[in-house]
Amino acid sequence: APKTAALCTPFPARRKKAGSARRRLFFCCSALTTVYLPDSLEILSDGAFSNCFSLERVHISSGTRGVTALSFTNCPVLNLFTLDSDNELYSVKDDLLYSKDYEELVYCPPALCEGTFTVPEGIKIIGAGVFCDRLQLTAVNLPDSLLTIGSFAFAYCSIRSIDIPASVET
Repeated sequence: APKTAALCTPFPARRKKAGSARRRLFFCCSALTTVYLPDSLEILSDGAFSNCFSLERVHISSGTRGVTALSFTNCPVLNLFTLDSDNELYSVKDDLLYSKDYEELVYCPPALCEGTFTVPEGIKIIGAGVFCDRLQLTAVNLPDSLLTIGSFAFAYCSIRSIDIPASVET
């Protein structure tokens, strides 16, 4: 099957905010495998690529600043994020997408969420939807450094065991 790539370019006449991609913009695009987010796209809405079952990789440009895991819910084979070298907001390490300072876990690929997952020490924030739709995830180990768990972080999971550290405030 041919690979499909999309250059996500928001349509000025239809968007509410300059540089933003609307909710469910590419919802259920089953053939989409690769996405390149351009500099002009600043914010990626929740659900923008939901249910893109073939989506494997996403490239985040230096201008893109609003990416959350909720933008990619139910993308079971999404396992690779690449970044412009001058991206000042995100980092990738061990296939995980982080904030540049490594204090927020932004995205965890489904392939890493089988059985037990240990959130790295030093993480202060688990972003919105990070473990959403991880049906194979049964346990999560959270670090003592954790302060915040984002909305829907563990929605639609099969978690049977999780100890939330006393350090968590929200």
